[in-house]
Amino acid sequence: MNLFILFKELKETFSLYSFINASIIFFGYILQSSFLQIYFYYSTNEVKGTREWKIQNKNAHNLGLFWAVPFLSEKKPGRAENHVLITTMNLVTASLFAFIITELCMNGYSKMSFNSDYSYVSTIKDILIIVSYENIMEYYWHRLLHSKIMYKNFHKYHHFYKAPEPWDDMYIHPLEAVAYYCILYSPPFLFKIHFISFLGYMVIMGLCGVI
Repeated sequence: MNLFILFKELKETFSLYSFINASIIFFGYILQSSFLQIYFYYSTNEVKGTREWKIQNKNAHNLGLFWAVPFLSEKKPGRAENHVLITTMNLVTASLFAFIITELCMNGYSKMSFNSDYSYVSTIKDILIIVSYENIMEYYWHRLLHSKIMYKNFHKYHHFYKAPEPWDDMYIHPLEAVAYYCILYSPPFLFKIHFISFLGYMVIMGLCGVI
């Protein structure tokens, strides 16, 4: 079976929006992290720049060479064990979540609405509600992760880097990442929201999460 036929069959089986949303998560993360890497490390001298703004600047001089997709490279000094495998896996998982959630919503398995009857006021109200919900849930989830058992078995991965730089935020235990994505993508199944509100929410959480 050639790739053209395979793509045609996938397109007939799944919504085009699912592929678009998964691609936005995948490539959006890469573009945002690349921008942060260039802006904070390569627009000025790396050592001088990190001393000016890094909280733990003594630990911040291991960025390595710039790569189009740095998390796929082992060239950065001081990288954690299996960094490439884990970060790549987690980004793919995030994209798959976007794909699956879009499919479920498009097929009526959520409380999300797609009608044209919405207002800016209701959109902003919904965004405030679901952003608040996500932050509260993530706060208590994070507290749980710092319990002795959870930290030792899962969360210690995420704290390997003492002075995180671009591309380090995806170094999370894969099971912890899945649990986080369940929280992140859960609002459409818990709240009656418009898809515009959810898109706004995802933009906010995506940008702020990485930063």
